[in-house]
Amino acid sequence: MLNLLKKLKKEIPGVIFIITLSIFINSCTQQKVKKEYYDNGNIKSELKYKNGKTVVEQKLYYPSGNIQEIHKRTNGMTQFEKYYENGNLASTGQVKNKNRINKWNYYHEEGYLEASGMYNNNGSKEGKWEYYSDKKVKKIVFWEIFIDTTHKFEINYPNEWSIRTDVEGTILIASPKNTSIARLKKANFNVLKIDIEEQELYLEEITSRSIMEVEEAYKDFKFELLSNGEDKINGFDANWVTYSLDRNNERYIIMQFFIKRKSDFFQLSFFVLKENYLEYINLYKEIAYSFK
Repeated sequence: MLNLLKKLKKEIPGVIFIITLSIFINSCTQQKVKKEYYDNGNIKSELKYKNGKTVVEQKLYYPSGNIQEIHKRTNGMTQFEKYYENGNLASTGQVKNKNRINKWNYYHEEGYLEASGMYNNNGSKEGKWEYYSDKKVKKIVFWEIFIDTTHKFEINYPNEWSIRTDVEGTILIASPKNTSIARLKKANFNVLKIDIEEQELYLEEITSRSIMEVEEAYKDFKFELLSNGEDKINGFDANWVTYSLDRNNERYIIMQFFIKRKSDFFQLSFFVLKENYLEYINLYKEIAYSFK
């Protein structure tokens, strides 16, 4: 390029050279836009390229034409915004190396703030998080990170909870601190690595087998499968199952996540008295979706 500019300067004098140079630079740095459309004619996505190849902005749209996501990339960092279909902001924060980092805000579909806090550079919640209800701070959770170097996974847990490891083959058991039998019954969760002898098993087979084992274990009690489904947890395939269990005149809700990470399978189980279910269900989900 330098030789070309010298040649232009030599052949094109004065003001004409300056104008030509300006046009030349603009043509090299101009942004190009690539668009895709739904079958209904509404825009589906929009990519802005710098220098013809580097994506500097990406926009995704709902089939209705309303904005869904905006990604703005600068110096290896992406500023992320996600919107509900009604146009209200759903979440905003920064992403680097596919991890959420720094401060993130999450909003209710009606527009008010629901949660706010920090992620570390590995994409795990860390430190103080505030959770809102009716525009007021409802709960504050200080998140800790448990790292298992043997089984090579990490998971968030509230710092007001105590953890025990390697208990009768279970990798991790956590429950509120100062745990009495009553509090342990009130809420707890555990992580288990599922040992399998078969070389190739699908996640659906693991899930079905575990459901049958739970049904067999509690066959003498009133037991009911409430719901189940599929999901992704940090890029890993996952199934989830929810049960109710009547035992000793008390009703429990059990939620289990089955996660396949490469050739390994993990089971996350959450137990809570039904009367405390609404208090803990969102906390449980945050713990489960922090698994990586």
